[in-house]
Amino acid sequence: MGKNRERRAEPIPPDPTAEAKKPSHEGQLAVAAIAVGNLASILTALSKIADTLKVPVGDLSVSSITENILLAILAVGYVLAFVYLYRRVQDKYPHRKHVVVGVGIFLFVGGAFSVNAALTRLTAETTRQNLISVQKTWTERISSLQIMSGPDAGGFRFMTSTETPMPPDAWTTSQCVTALLLNHRDPSSIRDHLQAALDYIYNRRVDVNGDFGWKTFPDFPHTRTEIGAWAAIAYVNGLRSGKVWPPDKLEVPKARLKRILDDTVARQCKDGGWAPVRTHPCAEGSERTYSTVMAVWSLAEARIGVSDVARAILDEPISLGVQWLASKHNDYGWTPNPNTEENRQYTGLTGQALFALQSAKSVPGASTYIESESCLRVKRAFVEALAKPGLQFCSRDSVPYPDRQIEGETFDVNFIAFPWALGALSELANDTGLDSAHRRSAAASRDKLIHQLRDVAQYYEAAQTFELAEHLIALSFAPGKGDRFAQTN
Repeated sequence: MGKNRERRAEPIPPDPTAEAKKPSHEGQLAVAAIAVGNLASILTALSKIADTLKVPVGDLSVSSITENILLAILAVGYVLAFVYLYRRVQDKYPHRKHVVVGVGIFLFVGGAFSVNAALTRLTAETTRQNLISVQKTWTERISSLQIMSGPDAGGFRFMTSTETPMPPDAWTTSQCVTALLLNHRDPSSIRDHLQAALDYIYNRRVDVNGDFGWKTFPDFPHTRTEIGAWAAIAYVNGLRSGKVWPPDKLEVPKARLKRILDDTVARQCKDGGWAPVRTHPCAEGSERTYSTVMAVWSLAEARIGVSDVARAILDEPISLGVQWLASKHNDYGWTPNPNTEENRQYTGLTGQALFALQSAKSVPGASTYIESESCLRVKRAFVEALAKPGLQFCSRDSVPYPDRQIEGETFDVNFIAFPWALGALSELANDTGLDSAHRRSAAASRDKLIHQLRDVAQYYEAAQTFELAEHLIALSFAPGKGDRFAQTN
């Protein structure tokens, strides 16, 4: 038998096209990059689903810087998609043909990227346009509620519906003037109306046994701290705008503002708080959170917004007021009467307190608390509470019945959640004292509220005018509305 000889396999020559046949990862990378680039849109959709189902999922928002980074990743994804598709074309078509097809792929991928990028920006742009539209509508609506003839000339109607006839009052008018000055595109075009309103406010000031101010209703026995504070804020914004009085006519409004501020300071109790009414001395346990918040806010706004106001005179009452607020909050923020043992959240009241405190942050004695860990805990708790789904735009709280009687007079205040949550969140989103996670959460919650503006506008078709005014005031501090701490006049 012959021997079987082993044959050696001859070497296979290298394939010059092998490099082109290696598996390519551009397709997988393109899919991954496009998915990451759409992360903001995906998270927004998940957040909306969670809100609908009322499932707490935490903060799913991304910052504007992150959005730009994601958009860049999206662009890279589409470039990789083009490279992947073009290489596939190279394998199937001759040179001339694959150039033509490649141009087609480029146009297709470029168009897809443009549409995708536009959609990622659409929500933000829609939100901005929605905000501007509602702002314009509400400004026009409030303007239409002013009475310009008769004994109440200059005042604003108490109700937005003319079917419920109620006379105007200084409280509502002060809020409407403030709302218009903060939101009207050209306040100088309604100068006569603003002057008439500010005259109306001041001319309703009365003297009750040496206590100057404004009554809630003409037959009530006392003047109210909160009305004087709102009147001061209206005058501060009128002077700050530079659009209401000509430069040579500022003496009278400045003198009026000084009297109003003097009235407010004179009403302060020894421990730093303010009561709704003034007694001599302050009745024990009569101080209230809202009265103190409004007084502090009005003094702080005057200190910042009007250069002729003597800051040194206002610093002490502001600091004492802030210190009083610092000693009266609970785990959730503030309650109407800190002398009670209530321990629940008043979203509207706490939001307005945090919003007002921002005006006082430049006052040395006040800034100590505003920048303290104690205040930061309140801010963080507020942000965390509003990050949970469930805040309805129509939510409100009132002063509990047992706390409505002071010195034989009944006081009732409604704390509306939506506007002051929006105002506070707009401030907290830029509060450098908070960590970045809470600032992002505040911005996300603020944007969710702005998305509800259309529903809010429909709900307040028939309402008390002050409700519409407070919403518009808070809306003026939403993103892109400027710095409210600018000083003029």
